[in-house]
Amino acid sequence: MSTAVKGQPGSVLAGPGDIIGHAAARDPGKVALIAGGREFTYAGLDDLCARAAAGLRARGVQPGQVVTLYGPNSWQWVVAYHAILRAGAVVNPINVMLTPPEVAFVLADCQAAGVLTSGAQLAAMRELTAALPEVKLVLGLDLDPGEDDSFAALFGHPPLASPEPAEPAALSTIGYTSGTTGHPKGAMQSQQAVLLNCALTATMHGRTADDIVVTALPAPHVYGNVAINGTFLAGGTVVLMERFDPAQALQLIGTHRATMFEGVPAMYSMLLASDALDQADMVMGEIAEGGRPREDLDLRRCMQFGLNRRDPIMPGLAVDHGRTM
Repeated sequence: MSTAVKGQPGSVLAGPGDIIGHAAARDPGKVALIAGGREFTYAGLDDLCARAAAGLRARGVQPGQVVTLYGPNSWQWVVAYHAILRAGAVVNPINVMLTPPEVAFVLADCQAAGVLTSGAQLAAMRELTAALPEVKLVLGLDLDPGEDDSFAALFGHPPLASPEPAEPAALSTIGYTSGTTGHPKGAMQSQQAVLLNCALTATMHGRTADDIVVTALPAPHVYGNVAINGTFLAGGTVVLMERFDPAQALQLIGTHRATMFEGVPAMYSMLLASDALDQADMVMGEIAEGGRPREDLDLRRCMQFGLNRRDPIMPGLAVDHGRTM
């Protein structure tokens, strides 16, 4: 049975690395991503991903090799994620809260060939990868293009013209468990598994190209990833926060006329407790909750601001808040 996802008429998507390109072909001028004070159309995001993929190839990354992505939410993180996949490599997104020794374990375990990290972590990554001969490439995601080992320098390469199509059953992602009872374990996910996770989440939430989704969920987390890429798959707009701040989240929801907010229960509790809530423009369509539902969440106050809660779709895992009509 085919598990391909339909994109443009007559075409299919084989993996998550196809999402941006197909969205750009459908609506190139549509705003895809707002992050770090910048806006990116689908065409602009597609171009950056293609250039970075070519740059990774030029720096020695080969199809099938693993590249670790270790940094906070940012537009560079999004571009790097898709560039790694377009280059034919396997993406290993890891929690930005991991310590250098924990990162060293993951790099050795998945035999990473490269690390893309924040400028703040660059020196630590250079130090620990000196003992890992498999790691040939360490780049800083947020460094200026002229700086040594800058990810942005990859944008100077011509776009990767025709990346090899992904095999749906081929490996796309290695995501690590939290390691609370021992060393983290790498979960190997196929191209079609990650793509279908994005597609099914977008379908579950009824996402469309008209949606504007504010999210502060960590991009390396499984749900943080599908919140971003599920929106891209639908052709919507992602407003990405580096980290959660209740006042900023409320401001972004109002400024961008968001139709959906993605968060975990603690975020909603903080929003409801925020002094900024009474002045916030919260006439929005939907909020989605990942993680264990909070029994003390003030649902009456949620509904006061135009939010309507339905029963949990998967008890203990996710609660969907339907659009109000």
